[in-house]
Order: sequence, then structure tokens, then C-alpha cells
Amino acid sequence: MLLRRSPLKKKQNDDDGTSTLPLSSPRGTTGRNNKQSAGLFTSTTIIPGDDLKHILTVTTGVMMVVLLAILSTSMPFHGGAWITSFGKSFHGRRTWRAGYYDAETFPWKGMSRPASKTVSDRRHRSTFSTSTTKKDGLTNDIFNFNDKSPFYLELRNSYESVFPPNHRHRSLDVVKSLQLYQLDAYSNPFYDIHNCPDIPPEGYPFQWNLWNELLAQWPADDTEPPASGTIYQGLCIFDFERDHDKALRYRDEELPFIVRGDPAVAETVERWNTPYYLKALLGDAPQGVEYSDNSDFLYWTNANSRPDADWEPPTQHLEMTYLEWMEKANVTDERLVQPGMPHYYFKVVGCASGGQRNSVDHHDGGSTTQQPCSILSAGEHVPYLTDEMPFYTQTRSSLYIKDTVQGSETKAINCRFGMKGVKATNHFDGERNFVTVFQGVRRMILAHPDQCSKLALFPPGHPSARHSKVDWSHPDLNEFPEFDSAMANEVVLQPGDSLFLPSLWFHFIVSMSLNIQCNTRSGMDTRHVPEIDACGWA
Repeated sequence: MLLRRSPLKKKQNDDDGTSTLPLSSPRGTTGRNNKQSAGLFTSTTIIPGDDLKHILTVTTGVMMVVLLAILSTSMPFHGGAWITSFGKSFHGRRTWRAGYYDAETFPWKGMSRPASKTVSDRRHRSTFSTSTTKKDGLTNDIFNFNDKSPFYLELRNSYESVFPPNHRHRSLDVVKSLQLYQLDAYSNPFYDIHNCPDIPPEGYPFQWNLWNELLAQWPADDTEPPASGTIYQGLCIFDFERDHDKALRYRDEELPFIVRGDPAVAETVERWNTPYYLKALLGDAPQGVEYSDNSDFLYWTNANSRPDADWEPPTQHLEMTYLEWMEKANVTDERLVQPGMPHYYFKVVGCASGGQRNSVDHHDGGSTTQQPCSILSAGEHVPYLTDEMPFYTQTRSSLYIKDTVQGSETKAINCRFGMKGVKATNHFDGERNFVTVFQGVRRMILAHPDQCSKLALFPPGHPSARHSKVDWSHPDLNEFPEFDSAMANEVVLQPGDSLFLPSLWFHFIVSMSLNIQCNTRSGMDTRHVPEIDACGWA
């Protein structure tokens, strides 16, 4: 099967510049060799057929006539939802034009979260409540939410008045419509990634040579999949409901995989791809942004621990609002997203519960320190991410959460909004991670912890410790000869895909389009600590 993609469309901006996050499209149906000019892919919008009567009721008489005229032009009804989009056609369905979107069709269009005014407000922590009270599908109890602000209650009620929750087929249809790529995987002699065995096979996941196979076919700087439409993927793909028990077994064995088809994830994907919702949700509150004068983002901290006099921070830490970031990141000129051009990485961090947590550093003698739920962003730690992603709730065990939090403990939900072309340097994290993509497309290259000695990490104490010294776009094999024999595999994550990333596994990330990824961590497994310690972390 060759690579397929959805029809290309140009971005249609709204008058106020607040359209939903657009996704850069592939240049052609078979990857980088196709000469078709690039376009910009826009997010879809879902208008439930069951609620069409309600929408028409709240629309003005003139708009009612317009909407009825549009619906009479043979727009197909699919899976209980009207699938619509800006532009011409989407997956063969007739669409509504951008000019027909208005504040009455989407009553949250004019809403925007106000910026917090005080430091205490901006570091607000709320206690999560699991109680629920619903009436006619709408939330009427402010204490249902971790975010206790009247604004968030109004936003969710406004949204749910048009798109009632728990319409699983509608939400799952949205996810399917946003899946740009259908990629094949090179076969391996042990298993089929779409029908993996109940018990993880020995040697899972199958790996290939990183430099001579993965990066030779698909260079790290290239945001287009290979022309073959086939990638070096060894990770199993599980259906959330059909393969749930199987996925748990792989997770408990600390083995990576992808899970799809979770209705709860699909609801968040649907909300975050609906016009004006993210603009209202994020509002005018500044968030942390990393800036690089090229496309490489090498994490660093503690600039005072300079390894030498010539060392300079590889990126700058800034603050911007969502719309300020969009102005810089949402570019249609491909020349502006090339590797040598400035790139911006927007971050939103939320705390699930409590205020501070104990953190035990394995490589610091097991010392215990007090710290906020995340140090990854200088911006506001927001309360609403737990409400937007209830599947990441840390207080109960699930596929996504193995080690739950207790008492005043808290974990972060970290969301990263990547400009097309952003590359996050290869590194490992101590805790296991679940990573979900909500918009756009990301390529991730994974390597087992036993590859540590071949990946040339910065040592403990360095500002970029745990990260690779090797430039994966242009590796110097004279300086790093072991890199030539490193093994890895790759995945392409699209909206609705969740990746389980075990403790201490290496990962390198490429933003193939403007995209959003969120993740949360869930405890550390120590089985691979000896392999990490053996390459200089003892």
C-alpha cells in the first residue's frame, strides 16, 4: 500500500485571525518526490445531525435560510455527523465555506480566557473532584472541574450545547477524518504490527540500523514521509477496546506500542479541532515558548553549570500567548520552515492535583526534593488540562496511568505545540510516558536503553544531560563512530494516536506539520537502569 493523503486545501483565515490550528499537508500522494505544490490542511468541524435543529433555532432568520440551502445541496450524512471543513471537499464530502461560520453557529467564538493578573493566580492549583452532575448533557456544577473558574464552565457548556458529549461514533469519525497518512511497515520475521501476539515476542520491538536504514531512507530534516510509503516501524498498533488487555501486558513488560480508538481521546481531539475552541481555552494567558534560530531544540537547564567558557544556551526561553505563537509558527511559505530558519515551540503545563510532589533522583543518591509538578515551562501552570484529558487523571489506575498519585502528590500534563520542522534532540526520560497527538503529525524515532553507549550522551551535570551530542541530520561519524551501529525504529503519530514510551527509552521527535502533543508520566521502572548506568550514568 502506498502513502495516501487527504486533498490539499489552502488555509482560510477568519477576520480576527483566530481559526483553528491548521496542519501542513504533504506535498504529494507518494511523499517528497511528488511535485505537487504544498497546501495547508485545515482542521475539520463536526456538526451533529441530532443537534442540527438546535443550531438552526439559535441562528438568525437570514442564516437559517442559508444553512437550509447548504444542507439541501446533497451533503452526505455520515456516521451520525455532518463532516465539514474549510475549503472545497474533504474525503469526498461537500463542505461549508468559512464565510458561513459565525458566532451563533459557534457561540464560544467570541470567548477568550483572560490573562491572570497575579503570580498567585498564575500558579493556581485546584483540587480535582471526580463528582459529576449533568442535565441534558450540559455541566451545571462548577465543582465537576479541576478548573473552578466560571469561564471554563461557560466554555464547556457553550461547546456541549452544540456538540453533546458521549457521542463516541461522531468523535471517532473526526479522528478518522484527521488521519492524513496510511503507511506500511517493513516486515519483520516475528510478528505483524497490526495483529501482535498476546504475549510480547522475544526481541520485541524489532529494530533496524538507525543511520544506514532509517535515516538513509528518511533524513531527520525531512518532514515528508519516504516516497515508498513504507517505514521502519516495529511497534504494535492496538485498538483501545479490542486489544485493551493485550496493551496492558505490553505496558507491564515496559515495551512501547501505539493505541488507537479510545473514545475519550477522540472527544478531546474533536474539541481541539473545532473552530475557535483552542483560542477561547488558551486565551490571553502567556505560556512558555522555546525559541531556536534553527529547527533543532536541545533541552538545557541550569545555565550556571557551564561545561566550558564557550558554552551558550542552545535555545531561548520566552513567553507568548497562543495567538502570538500562531503568528510566528503558522506559516504557509515552505522557505520559512526550513532547518536554518527560526522555529518556536509553545508549551502548556497543567498540574493534575495538589501543589508540590516529592521527586527521588536515582542518580543523586536517592535524595528527595520538593519541586512543582513540572519545571518544563516558565508560563502559567493551568488547571484545565485535567478536565480536557480525563483519561490522564492520575488518581485512578488505567491503561495510561500505572502508578497513581497519593495525597498531595501531583503529576504534570505537558502539552507541546510544535511548529513544522521542529526537531527535539534524542534523549531519555526517567519515568514512563504516555504521549497523545491531538492535532497534526509527528515522527518519533525510538531506541532501546541498551543503545545508550552508541548515542553519545552529554554526561551528568551538563546543562543538556541525558541528551545526545550527535546531530542526527548530519552526524559526524569520525567523532561518534558508534552511532553508525545504533539500532532503532520509527512511528508516525497522528490525531488520536497514543504512544506508550517506557522508562529510559530514547526518543527523537520531528514535527511533520504544525501539531499538538500532550503527555503525562506515571512512575519509573528500574529494569533498564543498569544499561543506562553502563554508558556513564552510574
